[in-house]
Amino acid sequence: LPDRDAVVNWIINNQLGRRNLTAEQASYLRGKQFNREKSSIGAPVGNRNAAKQLGQDDTIDSADQNDRQSTAQRLAEEHGVSERTIKRDGKYAQAVDKISSTFGEPVKQGILNREVLATKQDVQTLGKLADEVSATDDRPPLLRKAEKMQDLLDELPDDVQEYILDNNENEFTLLQEAVRKGHKREKLRSEIEVYPRSDREIEFEKHAAEVWESIDDKGLPPLEKFKFRGMRDEALRVLTTPLRIPDLYAKRKWLKKNDESERMAWIAESREQGEYYVGWVQRTKQEWKQAKKDVKDGTFFLDDADIGESSTMIQKEDDYALILTHAVESLPLRLQRKVFNDALKRYHSDKLSDVDDEQERQDCAEILLSLLGAKDLWEVAS
Repeated sequence: LPDRDAVVNWIINNQLGRRNLTAEQASYLRGKQFNREKSSIGAPVGNRNAAKQLGQDDTIDSADQNDRQSTAQRLAEEHGVSERTIKRDGKYAQAVDKISSTFGEPVKQGILNREVLATKQDVQTLGKLADEVSATDDRPPLLRKAEKMQDLLDELPDDVQEYILDNNENEFTLLQEAVRKGHKREKLRSEIEVYPRSDREIEFEKHAAEVWESIDDKGLPPLEKFKFRGMRDEALRVLTTPLRIPDLYAKRKWLKKNDESERMAWIAESREQGEYYVGWVQRTKQEWKQAKKDVKDGTFFLDDADIGESSTMIQKEDDYALILTHAVESLPLRLQRKVFNDALKRYHSDKLSDVDDEQERQDCAEILLSLLGAKDLWEVAS
């Protein structure tokens, strides 16, 4: 087969030769073939998909129109249908592809496989819906976009609507969920913002938030950055009006649970803590910068006591994985590969025989198996 177009046409013809095709699948395949071939007529010079190309001074004249006409006529004779059917198939295929891009591949396959009985008029309506939704882009508000989709969807038969709504991976259902969460978020935010508080408390809260937000953690070592961000996020969940719904619930609960004096005391303590971390971050950055320099100079060493002390700083079991991930991600890809390969060498099966302790041997074997599994995934992804 000489080129990609020839491959695609061969695939379409091969599919059309199947005996178990539904009428919808056959119509879609014929339409795809017609649309591909007619689009190549009169393509500009340089378009490798064009069967006939125009020069710079050429125009699309009646001969080109005849070529388009002959495409429908030739395919009609080839497939044993009328020219009008071929042209209708072309529009049908365009509508189905629009449906796929907006509502997802499962909806498209459901139509073609007759899992949902949608007439060609239904498909055209749904294609129009997909077109109108795409035309809105992201400029109109999300709610207006969802309402437009709902209005157009209401024109379809009930079983088609149900099939679309049952597919949770299409734009319509995602928009519905986003609008539902948006209403809930705005309700919670309004409850928090109208909660009775003095101007003094609001101003105090604002200054405390500014202290935490002013701290730049860029340049902190991975472990310290991880721990600091946890504390900062915890403080700002209370000191600001958060975005996430769970945080909004937490802020509302905190307002109701504590009276003004208790809230003021907490805000003052949080601000004092933030001011401490302003200096702490600067000192830690300098220490980390010096430590990296010492490592490069060969004057920085860790003994077993240092390693043990570092391990006790980690409070939760899942902190280890997160911190290791942060540490490795901060390295260039070349060094990430080196860390990974060094770990494989460290736990290689040839070295397990040198380990006397049975528990240590089992631990090493488990780590090795995990690394080998990750190596397989890495190779597949590469």
